Amino acid sequence: MKPVLNGYNSTVFAYGATGAGKTFTMIGSKNDPGIMFHTMNEIFDQIEQNISASDEIKYNVQVSFLEIYNEDVRDLINPANKNIAIKEDQNQGVKVSGISVIDCYSASDILELLSAGNENRVQEATMANETSSRSHAVLSISVEKLYNNKIKIGKFSLIDLAGSERASKTQNQGVRL
Repeated sequence: MKPVLNGYNSTVFAYGATGAGKTFTMIGSKNDPGIMFHTMNEIFDQIEQNISASDEIKYNVQVSFLEIYNEDVRDLINPANKNIAIKEDQNQGVKVSGISVIDCYSASDILELLSAGNENRVQEATMANETSSRSHAVLSISVEKLYNNKIKIGKFSLIDLAGSERASKTQNQGVRL
């Protein structure tokens, strides 16, 4: 997590066939949280260590949670939000405008968000999995570090990809295909 706290970007993908446990590994449950929660926990542990070492360092952590389904971007924090677009900014690069962004102050803040957001994902039964999430889910964590009148921003994207098996294996038809 130190590189993200020092302004570097990182991404972790969960890739595999439907039913392999990608979503459980990444999101988990309230009683058995996954990598997304544990990553936030590690980020806040590192922040606490850095702040205790220097009172002149300040951090701001923000998260967004979205899904991509049939080439549409959906806000999993606020599903009623329909004004979302992927744009390229000259200074910030590719960004998702209009997405809900939440300030986060501890790892426990993320548990409810992940649970509610996962409930908002598109799920369809397939021959491979009765409750398959048919979308890609992206938790974006932005860490802003303020020190010596300087700002560094690191981003960490944790991505739960939709199943990677051949379409013929799921016997999907119509919109699920």
